[in-house]
Amino acid sequence: MSSTPPSQPPLYDLLTELDRLEEIREDLEELGLRTLEEVDARIEELNQLIDDLSGEEE
Repeated sequence: MSSTPPSQPPLYDLLTELDRLEEIREDLEELGLRTLEEVDARIEELNQLIDDLSGEEE
C-alpha cells in the first residue's frame, strides 16, 4: 500500500514566504518590537496619537 505525501507548496512560494518573514523580522527589530503584543500596543499608541492630533486640527 503506497501513500502519497501531502502536496507541498512550490519552492518559489516557500522562498517568497521566507523572504517576507525575514523582512518583517528586520523591520520589527528596527522598530524595537519583539512580540506581537508589543506590535499591538504600538499600533494602539499610534492610533491614539493620531486621534489626539487630528482632534487638535478641528
